[in-house]
Order: sequence, then structure tokens, then C-alpha cells
Amino acid sequence: MQSIDRLITAGLLASAALLAAGKQNPTPANTAEVRVSSEMIPPGGTVQVKFSLTEPQPITSTGSSFAMGVMSVDGVAVWSPAGDAGGVGVLNNGQLHISAISPSGNLGNGLDYPFLTITSDIPASVKYGSSFPLTLGADSSISTAAGPMTLLVKPGRLDVKGSVSIHGVYPGGGNWPAGTVVKVLGSGFQAGTKVTTKFAVSSIYIVSSGEIDLTLKDQTYLDSQAVTVQHPDRSSDRYFCYLRGVPVRVPSRTLLQHAEPAFPLQSHAIASLVVPDLSSSQFAALALQNANPGPLVVTFQLVSRTAGTQSTTVTLPSGTRIVDDLSSLLDGYPVAPGDTLQLTATAPLQILGLLGDESAFTVAPFFPVF
Repeated sequence: MQSIDRLITAGLLASAALLAAGKQNPTPANTAEVRVSSEMIPPGGTVQVKFSLTEPQPITSTGSSFAMGVMSVDGVAVWSPAGDAGGVGVLNNGQLHISAISPSGNLGNGLDYPFLTITSDIPASVKYGSSFPLTLGADSSISTAAGPMTLLVKPGRLDVKGSVSIHGVYPGGGNWPAGTVVKVLGSGFQAGTKVTTKFAVSSIYIVSSGEIDLTLKDQTYLDSQAVTVQHPDRSSDRYFCYLRGVPVRVPSRTLLQHAEPAFPLQSHAIASLVVPDLSSSQFAALALQNANPGPLVVTFQLVSRTAGTQSTTVTLPSGTRIVDDLSSLLDGYPVAPGDTLQLTATAPLQILGLLGDESAFTVAPFFPVF
């Protein structure tokens, strides 16, 4: 009788476990499920759309398209725990096409923050109460080292209403010492606005309806940190910090003017690349961003197989970036396949390689040798 009781008890426990597993509704094998955030932002505000995985996935590359509709692109960011993920978004005919890579397959391994965000401005002319779908295009894909995965997308929705919006956080990225004042810029801030962060702050000061100043209590790495503002009417906005550097100059190519780099969090002071053999419509470029508290100087040296060497320098103040093709970075000096470009900087900076194709109007990310 005791053995029968034990069997019944074991059976009940097994059934309970199966029911619990069923309630969790695990993602099928070889499938990546992406959840798109739903947002509520007033007209004239800024929306940050978050793309998160329901389960960790070792993503090595992803290609996504996102219909911008009435919104304009304000920035793109990708995050991985190892900080080795980078990408680029290209806006073409109202579609934002995003490509991202992670050499270690680490892009989808963090669930504390989205693996991708798109920050966009909503025109003030959009009617209050309007609603728009937020989702990925049917051509979007995710791959791991084992190959492509089936992509399941849970769409979100943008409701144009509410009373508060975060436009950006400055400085948005980098490692900053205690006492640094972090500016939260937005709209609709008021005396009753509540600010929540996971990083320690020693003071919160509401400067105006468009600015809240946070003073860091400890040294803080700001990238991927969440800042939430909420009004007494429960209208709220959540923003994940990233650095969108101010360009020191306009890129020389039109295609790069339509590109938005998503810089890796890892930084390097030395890098090199061999100029690839490309068609007449293709080009290689570099995107560089300074997340340090102070300025730095970057030196480019081209070692040509036929014409010796050529060197140029560029100064990047804190919080700035430069994006341009290799020849333009060398002040117009021609580059040829097989030439080697060597980069050295006075402090580590974020570095991303870009391969552009003007006939296809596409840009793909790559990493130089570090």
C-alpha cells in the first residue's frame, strides 16, 4: 500500500511539473522569440522602442527592418554582456534596416536589458490618441553559430498620449566618476515627477519641464542603465542609456549620412584592417566614438603596397564621433585593395567598421583587428 501511495504522489508531482512547464510556455527549440515593447508617449516626444528576447540566445548576427512611419530616427543601440556587439541602421524609404554582429555570439545572452533599441522622435503634429503598431519586418532574421533560427515576434504598440517623455540622457554612455551630473532631457517634467534608477545618485534636481539633473553617488558605467520617470497620473517613460556621439563633421558619402552606427561597448586604442577588394559601388569606412570624460587624438597611418605611407590625425572631444570612408579619414589620400590602415589613439575608444554599397543602399558592420 505504501508503494502505491508513493507512486500516486510521484505521479501527482510529475503532473504538477508538466502543468507548470506548460504555463511557462517555453520557446520551441531553434526558435528566437522577440518581444517588442509597448510605449505611451505624447506628441512631440521621443519614443525608445525596446526589443528583448524571452529566453537567452547566443546571437552572432541579426538583420532587422522596422517601419518608421511618422517617426524620425534618433539613434540605434545594441547591447551584449561582453560588450562586443556592434551594428548599423540605414534609413531608406521609411524603413530602418539594421544589421548587427557579435563575434563571440554574446548578443542575446543578457536579459536585464534589451538587445536592441531604436530611439525615434514623434512629430508634435501627430494627433493625441493616435496608435501605431511596433514590430519587425518579415525579412528580419537572427543567427547563431549553428545557423539561422526561426524568429517569432510579439508586436508592441505606440499610443500617442500621456504627459511625459525622455528625449535622451547625457552623458549616455561611458564610465563616469562620482559627482558627475547626468542630464535627463525630455518634456513634461514637473514637481511631482518621480525618477527611478538602478545606479546610485546623491541628488535629483528637476531643473525645468525639459531637464532633470542626477548626481552620481559612485563611479558608474552608464551604458544600458535604465532611467524611469513617472507622473502622479501614472504616465511614465523608461529609457535605456547609450551614447549617441555628436558628429565632428558630416560624412563625405550620402549613404553614410543615412546610417546610424550602434557602437560596441568595448573600446580599443589600437586597431588595423587590410583594405578589401571591392566593386566600384562599394567602400570601406570606420565609425569612431569617444566615450571618455576627456578628449583624445586618433592617428591613421596607411601602409600602401605601392605608394609608401600616409598619416593623418583627428581630435575627438568627449562625447563625439566621426564616421567616414577610409580615403576621407586620410584627407582624400587614395586607398587600394591590400593596403593596411593602422589606427592608434591616445585613449581607448569605440571602433566599428562599415562596408557600404551605394548601388544597393546598404551598410554592413564588421570589426577591424584589435
